[in-house]
Amino acid sequence: SKYGEDFSKEFIDEMLADTEYQQILNNYIIPNEGGYSNRNNDRGGITNFGISHNTYPDEDIKNLTRERANAIIYRDFYKWNGLNKLPYKVRGFVVDYGMPTSPLNAIKTTHRVLNLPPNGTIIGNDTLNKFNNFSNIDYEHFLENYKKEMKKYYNNIVEKDKSQYENLNGWLNRANKAHLAK
Repeated sequence: SKYGEDFSKEFIDEMLADTEYQQILNNYIIPNEGGYSNRNNDRGGITNFGISHNTYPDEDIKNLTRERANAIIYRDFYKWNGLNKLPYKVRGFVVDYGMPTSPLNAIKTTHRVLNLPPNGTIIGNDTLNKFNNFSNIDYEHFLENYKKEMKKYYNNIVEKDKSQYENLNGWLNRANKAHLAK
């Protein structure tokens, strides 16, 4: 199967039926996570469709199909610790940020921007309750503050490791492209 043997038919059917996930893939993740890459200064090592060898050492990264990558992203990024429960307006760029940094970092950044204790590792009731009364302006402020946190994170990587400078422009472009879903 183009998804691999370890994904059940039920899982694949669920993923394909999740229209919000499909839109997030097309509007955020796929435009930011291209195909095969093997650059010396990519800390993930060999990468394909956002799936890196260092994170998935048992995957055949070079021959990874887009479908299998999408299933891995759905399981390990999109649905990780409740990220898929975030309001749709912000879910795309938050999940997309978790691709190069980690889903945990995306959650911690969400908590920081919402002024929640930074030690949380899930998107739970406290996080969701913060969004309950958000107006459009509140969502726009959240986006702008999240983008600032993204840029600060990427700049800190380069500050600590100058070899990562060649990645900075791409990372900052990714942050600049973050947008609210409609």
